Amino acid sequence: MLRYSKGFCYFCAEDSHAMTEMNTTAEFQSVMKMCRELFAKKLHDYGAAWRIMRPASITDQLYIKANRIRSIEMKGEAKVDEGIVGEFIAIVNYGIVGQIQLDRGPALSEGDMTPWLSTTSMPAKPSN
Repeated sequence: MLRYSKGFCYFCAEDSHAMTEMNTTAEFQSVMKMCRELFAKKLHDYGAAWRIMRPASITDQLYIKANRIRSIEMKGEAKVDEGIVGEFIAIVNYGIVGQIQLDRGPALSEGDMTPWLSTTSMPAKPSN
């Protein structure tokens, strides 16, 4: 379960003394589901526009998100509704984008984006 307090987001088991590997796995899967759903929504809304990004651009986005988290932690407040949780989700998704870009390279034209779009509706679920 996600908890948010004083600018910090953390995970809690229903029974704080019962943290087991099963809970950690369930928490991981729950968080990845949130990341996957947001990735799919953005892919639907914006398409694969991120395919033109070069690694340095992705690194910049990761830095911006990490810097924002640090700023929220230091100030103890967020001026926008998303807060820290949204920033961490963005970091995960930019990390995935970075991995795809390192594997495939940036798209040089819209034609380079189309094959990816036609074969992938959202990131694959991890196998159990």
